[in-house]
Amino acid sequence: MSESTHSGGRQHRPHVAVCFTGFVRNGGLLDRNITEIFGPSAVYDAFVESPNERYELDHTQMVDGQALCRSLRRQDFRRCAHHLFKYDPSFFFNATSGRCLYESGKYQLGLYPSRTASLMHGYTRCVSSIQASEHGLQYRYDWVVLTRLDTLRTITPKDFLSPPNQMFWPTLERYDVVANRGALPRVEDRLVVGRRDAILQLFAPVYDAFRRAPAAEAQYAELFLHFYLKENLRGLKLGPIDAYIDWNDRCQHDVGCSKWNKYSACFLRRLVDELHLTDAQLVAMVDRHAHDNNLFRCHRLVSLLAVNHTECHTYDRPKGMPDMDELHPRTRVT
Repeated sequence: MSESTHSGGRQHRPHVAVCFTGFVRNGGLLDRNITEIFGPSAVYDAFVESPNERYELDHTQMVDGQALCRSLRRQDFRRCAHHLFKYDPSFFFNATSGRCLYESGKYQLGLYPSRTASLMHGYTRCVSSIQASEHGLQYRYDWVVLTRLDTLRTITPKDFLSPPNQMFWPTLERYDVVANRGALPRVEDRLVVGRRDAILQLFAPVYDAFRRAPAAEAQYAELFLHFYLKENLRGLKLGPIDAYIDWNDRCQHDVGCSKWNKYSACFLRRLVDELHLTDAQLVAMVDRHAHDNNLFRCHRLVSLLAVNHTECHTYDRPKGMPDMDELHPRTRVT
């Protein structure tokens, strides 16, 4: 059903499913209503497919799914469904065991294939959850947004979408999927917007596709999605997300700009410990894959192997980033 559909003389308001995946970190909640981001002309339902821990590899801070959904409903989501699961890094490491633990390439500082697998797994879970929910509804969704909570905190609609955001959904009508970004061959992995049928068709198998992808195409999520969509669009039209969204990536990733960000020795050391990898296994992994493709190289992890464990004992919360209780004092997480 498109936005031009009328019922009883009234214009149809599109139903939009917004699915959040990834970790619900402190300070990761939305700080404004969803209608301030995508406009009041649609009806929004939230789906949360996230680990039950606030931070990767930190098993002490847990997410309260009911409190999270109460918060999202206060921010103009009509419905909210949450499915929290225990995060097992070894599951995704084993799914990408033919790759490096940590890769450096010419476009990025460094990435973990297991983390990209986790993101794609989350999007596959999103598609399944959205599709299952429709069985109990009297409608199907018109649009689907796949994203993360911290991403929506850092984007704003383009100025031409005025009065405030009213025209966001009508302007997308020419496309099936809106995610292309910049001049480089990449598709934005943190915010994918598309028609319901197109997103379900493309992202239901995306996790398995990533596991099978050649290393040169799967070096990082944006490059993988570029090749994946190029191969599987089959007549669907891909649009540029940059034409509609302005980005502010300041300290968006992970735990902000602290020693626990994903490029730090502390994070690498904890990940290795969680996976029960010995230093000998790491060296063997590097030696085995360093020559595979000149697009990427395995990071030799010198600082990782030398880091003092006592320096990485606890997570740092970045200054100025409130947690769930501070954002919404009435919702106490016990």
